[in-house]
Amino acid sequence: MESWMWPQDFSLFQYLRFKAWFGFFRLLTVILDPFKMQTEARLIPHEVRREQVQIPSRDPGRSILGHMYYPPSYSTSSPAPVVINWHGSAFTIPAHGHDALFCARLARDAGVVVLDADYRKAPDHPFPAAPHDAEDALRWVAAQGGLDSQRIIVAGFSAGGNLALSMASAVRKKLSPLVHIPLVLSMYPMTDISFPSTDRTVPKPIKPLLPFFLDIICNCYCPNDSDKRNPLASPGLADAADFPALTAIMTAEGDTLRPEAELLLRKLEKNGRPVFSYMMKDAAHGFDKSAKKGTVQWAQREEMIELSVKLVKEAI
Repeated sequence: MESWMWPQDFSLFQYLRFKAWFGFFRLLTVILDPFKMQTEARLIPHEVRREQVQIPSRDPGRSILGHMYYPPSYSTSSPAPVVINWHGSAFTIPAHGHDALFCARLARDAGVVVLDADYRKAPDHPFPAAPHDAEDALRWVAAQGGLDSQRIIVAGFSAGGNLALSMASAVRKKLSPLVHIPLVLSMYPMTDISFPSTDRTVPKPIKPLLPFFLDIICNCYCPNDSDKRNPLASPGLADAADFPALTAIMTAEGDTLRPEAELLLRKLEKNGRPVFSYMMKDAAHGFDKSAKKGTVQWAQREEMIELSVKLVKEAI
């Protein structure tokens, strides 16, 4: 619910401060995005069909943007397994489409339909807007006749990895047996919004996300402290029993978000839940974005995609 001008979770001063801060980063996105998107588009396999969809939301008259990726083998003769992906954004930056290569390669190489779904961003739409949009996308997929509601895999990067983990735990439990999620793929996620930013440290940081910046992100996304421990915002605090048959988390060695992701992995292992854990050596947060051919980052991105394809194939 909003006041007449700004979300009621913020004071006017807080809202304007966040708008100014993230307005700068959004401006950079507007300037740089066309070049990034063109680069990504050139890498999409030509045999993968992509189409834009508008997903109905829980709010009358509002829809959620999505891109569907169809594998060459796609047929309407039987329901197809599907992967839903959510992009990274720091919960604030419009970056839908940045995972185009990942989505297209999953579609082609794993033989699944992939939905790359957008979601609302703070500060205009703080928590729980993003997980509500993610849940609406999940419900929409489950209602599509050509998609298999019993073989839905959720995936995401950074903030999107947080959403994927939330969908695979608290929301998966809520929607069972409407949907069955056998696997979650989460890349360098933030798993606990309440995690002290000063504790987000690693021995060999590489282009680290600084504590003050992480504090701004967390307070912008969850202005109410009580929400920061809600499992929808912090899936690392969800009950271990709520997670699916396999939780796969890929981290980056130099990423300051790695410790909280590893805490979740240890928690799941301790409680007997199957996990797949993989750390990219000498890698930074977002190492796969804008990788140039012939670089270490390019090779790491290929490795991440190949591991993801393997895990998806095994899950379906």
